[in-house]
Formats: sequence, C-alpha cells, structure tokens
Amino acid sequence: LSAQTTRALLCVGLWSQLGLVKDRDIHSTASLPDIEAEEELQDGWDSIVLG
Repeated sequence: LSAQTTRALLCVGLWSQLGLVKDRDIHSTASLPDIEAEEELQDGWDSIVLG
C-alpha cells in the first residue's frame, strides 16, 4: 500500500469510530471498480484547515 492509501484508511477508520462515516457508505465505495494506478497528489493534499 502507498503512504496515501495507508493514510486514507487510517482516516476512514477514525471517521467511522466517530460516526462520521456509515458502514453502508464504505460498502458502496468498496464495490466500485478498481483503478489502474494511483494519482500523484501534491504536498499538503491531506491538510485540514480550520477557521
């Protein structure tokens, strides 16, 4: 797994525990077709800006 995928999985796990993501959403997403390759993202793609 790439660092981006690992980070995304950790976030989804936390969001699920907090009730921000529903199980049905995960099941819907998991049933989508696979992609050919991961998109290269810019630095800071995972930044959360509050305020």
